[in-house]
Amino acid sequence: MLFADNVKNYSCCICSSLNFTEVYPSRYSSLDSITSYISMMYSSSDAPLIDALAKCNVCGHLQTNPRLEMENVLSGYESGVDPAHTGQDKFREKSFKRTIGKLNTLEQMRATSNAMVLDIGCASGAFLNSIKKHYSWDGIGVEPSTWMCEFGIVEYNLDLRSGYFTADMFSAQEFDLVTLWDVIEHIPDPNQVLADVAEVMKNNGLMIINVPNSNSYAARLLGKKWPYLLAVHIHYFTTESIEQILEKHGFVVIETHPYFQTLGLGYLTHRFVRILGFDISRNNWFSWLDKISFKYNMGQTTFVSKKVDIL
Repeated sequence: MLFADNVKNYSCCICSSLNFTEVYPSRYSSLDSITSYISMMYSSSDAPLIDALAKCNVCGHLQTNPRLEMENVLSGYESGVDPAHTGQDKFREKSFKRTIGKLNTLEQMRATSNAMVLDIGCASGAFLNSIKKHYSWDGIGVEPSTWMCEFGIVEYNLDLRSGYFTADMFSAQEFDLVTLWDVIEHIPDPNQVLADVAEVMKNNGLMIINVPNSNSYAARLLGKKWPYLLAVHIHYFTTESIEQILEKHGFVVIETHPYFQTLGLGYLTHRFVRILGFDISRNNWFSWLDKISFKYNMGQTTFVSKKVDIL
């Protein structure tokens, strides 16, 4: 098998089982080298699922398994250059403003300007730039892509740190709010990240996790054509599995909403065409369509959780 020496089995991130049943086979035969795989690992990658997708026979969680060793994924993120993603920041800021403004559990925080926020996997900092403009909250972002960090620092004057988040980067109980917008599904070991989040979050602090929900109506309706079955996604969470993994680390979900993202129509059209299998460049026609914004939901779900004491 192509890449056989680099493929490993991983335990379920929800229940730690090693007992899986394959749902979709790997597509390694479509690649000619590890370099081809690494080149897919960037923020707005529209490359379809490459690793095998499997279902845990104990708890039902979906994740890629077996899959290529994680250093191949991580090196792709670190070297990623993604101007298509940053070109959508103005639309993303609208989405973030709308979502933060409607979350009931953030009502008290919205009334103050002294909240301290950590955004993990912040990309170029669109979320932090949005909350700085509208709520005057202080924020720090952590992002693997050096290029993304440099873009956000220069363009938005944000405090962005290049690398992978760990608890020892910050003081204990430093943050009122921690956010992972479309990030946790990319993380090889979400349990370690959540344990580290619990360390840097204040008691009774809040965390926002936004994920493509694999049990959403859109996911069930579209099946294998669901656009979030992507090479860059490792875990495919549901409401139940998010609640289970958060509970292990001292968090309880207190608010859940469908997430309606706003992006440019050209950007979305280009991604849709690519997902259908057409190898087409992003030309001026798609750029012209980006003058039109489009709000949509394809199963994205926002979960707000609260840090509580583990008895």
